[in-house]
Amino acid sequence: MNDYKKDMEICEAATPGKWFSYRMTDENTGEPITHERYLEYMTNSLKLGGKDLFFVYVEKSDGGADVCHSGNGPTSMQNAHFIAHFDPSKIKALLESIEALETELSQVKAENERLKNKMDEYLDKFNELSLQAVEYRDENERLERCRQITDKSWQELTEENTRLKKRAEELEEKKCLKHCAERITFAV
Repeated sequence: MNDYKKDMEICEAATPGKWFSYRMTDENTGEPITHERYLEYMTNSLKLGGKDLFFVYVEKSDGGADVCHSGNGPTSMQNAHFIAHFDPSKIKALLESIEALETELSQVKAENERLKNKMDEYLDKFNELSLQAVEYRDENERLERCRQITDKSWQELTEENTRLKKRAEELEEKKCLKHCAERITFAV
């Protein structure tokens, strides 16, 4: 696991700003600097800056070494530590970590988009079912009104039927009485 806090501390201790690398050249001729001019530069640097000179080096596989002059200014030690700390393998690991995170972020974004589309489908279906529910509710209310009317009509018909049966019975009784009266009259 990478110690990003330590990496950040090293970055913050180094000289801020954009760094440049270049080949030292003679400012008068533009030609690569000679050994004599380099020694003069180093002597002047020592006079102007601190007493310590800082270098960064890497041992090469063939047994030699590459050396980088870091300077002798107030943050030269931190700059040398920064350069040494962020060697190619460290930078490669950080870049691979970034690449892996970008890949994961891309996958998460794709999954998020898939889920958003699925959610939109569900929302469309929900809206469709909500409309159907309103239609069913309206139909149910209509059917309930019809049932109430039918119940009322049935009750009225039942009452009318009962009244008519009673009337029929009364009429039948009157008919019977009339018939009986006629017989009695006939018999007399």
